[in-house]
Amino acid sequence: MTDTAKRLAGPTSVPNSETTLYTVPGATTATLLGMRIVNTTGSDATIKMSIGPDAAGTRILSDYTVLANDAYDWQGFLVLAAGETLRATGGTNNALTATVSGIETT
Repeated sequence: MTDTAKRLAGPTSVPNSETTLYTVPGATTATLLGMRIVNTTGSDATIKMSIGPDAAGTRILSDYTVLANDAYDWQGFLVLAAGETLRATGGTNNALTATVSGIETT
């Protein structure tokens, strides 16, 4: 098995419709280790993030508020299987920028 540390997504703007930030490649396991969500606007903005299609049971962030001109850093350990997706929805179109880092294991 080979572990490769890498930026899995971003930096990318988060629209106000559900968008896929990252899809785990086939024959690969991904471990999310960190996310940075930046709000470059003068107003607070919210974000939802989920593993798979957005639903209360799949969310890893649920309407989390990122303050105006601020950033939110998440650190943890979430494992995704081949084919799973990391998705995000912003409360305000393109107010937030997301960057995700982790390890892909093949």
